[in-house]
Amino acid sequence: MINTTKSSALTILAFSIILSLTMVTQATAATLFVSSNGTNQILKYDTTSGASLGVFANLADNGKSNPRELAIGPDGNLYVLLGASEVIRYNATSGAYLGEYANGTDSTIVLANATDLTFTPTGNLLVGQYNANTIVQYTAPHVNALFGPTSSELIGLTYGPSGDLYAMRDVSGPNQVQRRDGTTGAVIGTVITGYANSNSGDLVFGGNANSFYSIEAFNSGVQRNAATFGSATDVITGRSGLQEMIIGLDGNLYLSETGTDSILKYDTVGGGVTTFIATGSGGLSDPWGLAILEATEAVPEPSTLVLAALGLMGLGCIAWKKRLVRG
Repeated sequence: MINTTKSSALTILAFSIILSLTMVTQATAATLFVSSNGTNQILKYDTTSGASLGVFANLADNGKSNPRELAIGPDGNLYVLLGASEVIRYNATSGAYLGEYANGTDSTIVLANATDLTFTPTGNLLVGQYNANTIVQYTAPHVNALFGPTSSELIGLTYGPSGDLYAMRDVSGPNQVQRRDGTTGAVIGTVITGYANSNSGDLVFGGNANSFYSIEAFNSGVQRNAATFGSATDVITGRSGLQEMIIGLDGNLYLSETGTDSILKYDTVGGGVTTFIATGSGGLSDPWGLAILEATEAVPEPSTLVLAALGLMGLGCIAWKKRLVRG
């Protein structure tokens, strides 16, 4: 005669173990996000091939428009600068809209003429403001304060390898790059005193040659300096509407170009520019911001391990009882 109680118990325990093994955080592939200002979308691309992976977010679904700068926060969310006075967030994995993070009605400092986004070593959002000549630090949604002193017409922001903050300034005459304390925002000095042309833009450290790159010459070229700011070299010239740069997972430099509706790739070792994402690929129109979400591995949830352990303990107890009865 079959003991239905024991049979049911075994079935439940086995099911618990199987269920627990499926409760994991799913693995995600590395993804390149590009803001397509012309279509009011955030698009996704393969970080290796540049192939389109479809639409990540339609901003119109939440009544938003004009996506520009992008940044992945330490919380794993995608931050999007809209126009010059609003920052919104998305869950970078699921695409869920998480609402506004900063806007032009913030009570302490009204966000206006925003130009770039980055994050402090402690995880706070920094926003550079052009006409207001300020860097604003957000410690929580709509909670902000000045980050260091005012400084003329800030364009780009980036952190260097030593933890200091570097800011591009659109001052009268050739632009300058200012170095600041990465924690307090206090000005340390100027590391680049002039460019061949004004209206320089984004800036970034890194690459296989460990250099400092900055967009210059009315958004038509890129200058490379040693990370110690020695002599400069023009490594990209004759382009049209360069907007944003990012160092890829392969150590090369990637740039958005509005003049061709494409994403370019610069080889930071051998030199040379190629097209990484072709004109209009995936619906790309007027590309601006770039951000990379790195790949993640599947990881069991804590509850998974607990369920599996309990299930195995239960099966072990039943087997032990059977041995006692037979003995």
